[in-house]
Amino acid sequence: MPTIAGQYTITLDDDPIVHKIIAQATGVPSIPFTCPQKLLRKSLSLSPIAVFLDINLKENVSGLDCLPELRGLWRMAPILVMTGDRNNALIGRSLASGANDFLRKPINPDELIARMKIRICEMQEKRGFDEIKLADTVFNPRLGTLAKGDRVVYLPRLEAEILLHLSNGNGVTFTKESIRLRLWGKTKVCDNAIDKKLTTLRKAFRELNSSMALRTVYGGQVSLAMSNEIFMSTAN
Repeated sequence: MPTIAGQYTITLDDDPIVHKIIAQATGVPSIPFTCPQKLLRKSLSLSPIAVFLDINLKENVSGLDCLPELRGLWRMAPILVMTGDRNNALIGRSLASGANDFLRKPINPDELIARMKIRICEMQEKRGFDEIKLADTVFNPRLGTLAKGDRVVYLPRLEAEILLHLSNGNGVTFTKESIRLRLWGKTKVCDNAIDKKLTTLRKAFRELNSSMALRTVYGGQVSLAMSNEIFMSTAN
């Protein structure tokens, strides 16, 4: 795999040699982390093409503990779990936590690059599955992404569910109460919980400079609309 500027993987492993082995095998740099918490603190500023995660770290820390959060942050990056532990139950636990694949240590470079390529291709196929066109913006509910051209915004799970609900409405307005029931059912949440989610969605559309936006009408009903329609309605 040729090195392309801007591409990199991430390695979470307390062995300082592993990320070098991965970089040599894949042909792209691998940013090393030895601690899950340090990785999580930096995660929002990172966009890897793949993640390699060791299970048994120092001080009895498990790399699997941060896997679900990383899966939510990097929906389009395959996560490959690595371990020298022979416990087969770890395979199921890794996959259940959000991993795309599992590698045994010591690392076989040929196996590593083959598995990474396969998983990247799978994620690229998922990227194009069930995409919803919203004016000049593309929403992928499966991945929780909102994109315009080369720019991508990653939506939190609940915000993605709201956008899918609104998208399926084809311009129909929904009450905030109906959205709340869809997300949380009968569970009690604070009054401004929906407003915070809607604010996140509005920010995502603005960040992409999209011609699509959220419209809130009298009585707190919400729908999707072209931003110029919202401007004209407000002006009138």
